[in-house]
Amino acid sequence: MNRFLSRFGPQIIVEGETGFYRLGYRQRGGSGGEVEQISRARCRREFEQRFTDRHMAEDYSRIYQQLLSRSSTQAAA
Repeated sequence: MNRFLSRFGPQIIVEGETGFYRLGYRQRGGSGGEVEQISRARCRREFEQRFTDRHMAEDYSRIYQQLLSRSSTQAAA
């Protein structure tokens, strides 16, 4: 698995349920049959839970707060 997939894949894909980690056609053995196992409804639910505008804004806000508190801690040291 390449660095992108190993770092960001779990944030985007639930392996075997909403997608598959594959770099290309050859890596998956040339078979598209796996795709038929994926539930469109399940993919939609995952998307709605993880990528709503509110959820994304809350995540960014949390990250910014962590960065600010780290920055102020380092400045005080």
